Amino acid sequence: MLVSYAIAALFGGWLSYVATERLANGDLPLMFPTYYELWTFIAGGVGTILGIYLGRRYLGHPGISGLAKLALGLISINFIAALISGTLALPFFGTMFGPLALIGTLITYPILTIIWFVCLYNAHMAHGLYLQERNSIFRTLPLDQRPITP
Repeated sequence: MLVSYAIAALFGGWLSYVATERLANGDLPLMFPTYYELWTFIAGGVGTILGIYLGRRYLGHPGISGLAKLALGLISINFIAALISGTLALPFFGTMFGPLALIGTLITYPILTIIWFVCLYNAHMAHGLYLQERNSIFRTLPLDQRPITP
């Protein structure tokens, strides 16, 4: 679960960087990033981790209802991550423009959209494994598998 969240955080940071550069320059620069651009990368990673943490109740559920919860969770996680990332990168104005910049970037670059949703789907699957493991300790064992107690 930690690895899938770390991958999502790295890509969320990259997505934040791309969104910021798209708004500032119209395209990605070919030079070394400035401190502010590095900060937008870090803010994107932090926003992604907090977005996944706050939207974790939608992740990991099996079946058709689990996919419906995942769809709702993707909207929630994206909005929360963009809100937090925008606020960290540029207080006040970033809070308002963070979600709009994310939507614009995801529409402009479809390959980034696919990779982003694959990262979030991996977090969904990892959280599902966590929920299975957590719920396994509460299951009643069959009689032949119960430990013998004196």
